[in-house]
Amino acid sequence: MINCKIISETKLESYTNILSIRVPSLKGAIEILSNHPEMFLILKQGNVILKNFENSNNIQKISGGYLHVINNEISIVIE
Repeated sequence: MINCKIISETKLESYTNILSIRVPSLKGAIEILSNHPEMFLILKQGNVILKNFENSNNIQKISGGYLHVINNEISIVIE
C-alpha cells in the first residue's frame, strides 16, 4: 500500500491505501507501485492518477511540480 500527499500553495491532500500512482514526468508517464525504490522526479503538466483497491481513480490535473518516493510514502509538490 502507498500513502500519498499532494501539496500545493493553498492546500494539502492526503491519500491512503493507494494501489498505484501514475504521474506525468518529463520523459513520459510513470506508474509507481508499492515498494518502489527511492526516487526524485520532476513532473510536467498533465494528470496525476491515484488508483485505489476498489479500482476507482482519483484524478488531479497539475501544471508541474516534483515527486519524492521513499518507503511507500509519496510527496508530490505541485505548482
